[in-house]
Amino acid sequence: MQTFDCPHCHRVFDSNPGEDEVVLCPHCNGAVALPEKDLPPGTVIGGFEIIRLLGHGGMGNVYLANQISMNRPVALKLLLKSMTQDKESVKQFLNEARVSGQLNHRNIITAIDAGEIDETYYLVTNFIDGGDLEQKLEEDKIIPEKVSLRIIYKIADALQYAWESHGILHKDIKPGNIMLDSSGDAFLMDMGIAQFIGDAPSEDEHILGSPFFMSPEQTRGERLSWTSDLYSLGATLYNMVVGVPPYDADDVMKIIEMHSHAPFPIPSTRNKDAQVSKHTIRLMKIMMAKEPHDRFDSWGGLKEEISKILKILAAPSKTESKKKKAAPKKNQKKIRRRHVVQKKSSAGNTLAFLLILLLLGLAGGGAYFFYKKNLTDNARVYLQRAETYNSDHPNDFFTSINNFKIAAENAKGTPLEMRAAQRLEEIKKEAKVQEALVLKYKKSIKRVVELISEKKYQEGINLLRSAVKGIKNRSIILEAEMYEKQLKSKLKRP
Repeated sequence: MQTFDCPHCHRVFDSNPGEDEVVLCPHCNGAVALPEKDLPPGTVIGGFEIIRLLGHGGMGNVYLANQISMNRPVALKLLLKSMTQDKESVKQFLNEARVSGQLNHRNIITAIDAGEIDETYYLVTNFIDGGDLEQKLEEDKIIPEKVSLRIIYKIADALQYAWESHGILHKDIKPGNIMLDSSGDAFLMDMGIAQFIGDAPSEDEHILGSPFFMSPEQTRGERLSWTSDLYSLGATLYNMVVGVPPYDADDVMKIIEMHSHAPFPIPSTRNKDAQVSKHTIRLMKIMMAKEPHDRFDSWGGLKEEISKILKILAAPSKTESKKKKAAPKKNQKKIRRRHVVQKKSSAGNTLAFLLILLLLGLAGGGAYFFYKKNLTDNARVYLQRAETYNSDHPNDFFTSINNFKIAAENAKGTPLEMRAAQRLEEIKKEAKVQEALVLKYKKSIKRVVELISEKKYQEGINLLRSAVKGIKNRSIILEAEMYEKQLKSKLKRP
């Protein structure tokens, strides 16, 4: 019996392969190749000379190699020969080369070359001197919160670039697909199952990705948007700061079901030793919301929130602030000796005292005026801040409502009290309206799918346009556009 680690569902299993070159995973039925003999140093493939083996993967081996023409180190990934008989594996390998070659971002590992020589498929990428995040978690168990947030910010920036500049979804975000170099910089890798926004999954296509980090919609085989990568990145952040994935079970199907239906797991319930701030817990809750429209409305919105949390975590605690403000006690006795209280009483002093009281009374009235003005100015700042955020993030009702609550609280007793309370109610009302529109849209989509199967494409287009009316959520609008594009293409067919 041999032990195998499935590259598709990442479950470990034992099998007796006999003479077969490939065994099937009992959990997901994916093909897992038997280990092949490592190529010796000095072997040249496609202009790349192997230096040493970097690691074994479920689909291939990765070597450190020298690009002879440029005399520079590169990573050479070779698809196992036993996997070349599996069409899905070859497709996935070639897709990684196709996608990676189009991306140019400082936090994405880029493809340099790819090809096939003597039935050996190879992919060459830039070499990162380090290890992946999964290996670091095995060593350190937990990655400090601030370090984790900085890593997630960089990967979010890379995913934003892939989505907004090329319309690409990664579809397999997990610790094993994030590389860290020797300085701690983060890089996104393994675009094997990545998908262009225009590519629709075939009906018989297997659900690929790691079940520990897969979004609910991906586990159901639904059409995906960038918010699916957002969910997986949230689950990855959870694993980093808590030390374990958000959900786990003996059966892989149970894990998939938990992503769709189980409530967000409070970090302390998964690992009693995990120390995670309330700010990061709230961030992960939004990233891992069950419904895509309940997550952040843009990659920019996520990055902005991470920046805010990092500033909060970097600020000194109240205890530290009090220590800094506390006056030194070293010379208090000397000060007391120098300043002896002298008891003098005279009519002049009494008159001076009365004048001081009068001036204080006048000053107090002025101070009260300025106090009220400061309260109003403060309330205006909070209200403007809430308005700006709502304008920039029209779909993030959770944060907007919270911002307007803070503004209303700070506006009490000021001329802006009524305005702040009114805006809070308006945002709450708008949130309910949008929620109702989204529910209506979801029901309509089910009917649209039925109309597609009935070949009533024009009726499906009309229903789709009606269902999306009034909806502000950009991910839903984009999804509707994708459905309409699909319907139009079918409509044009003879």
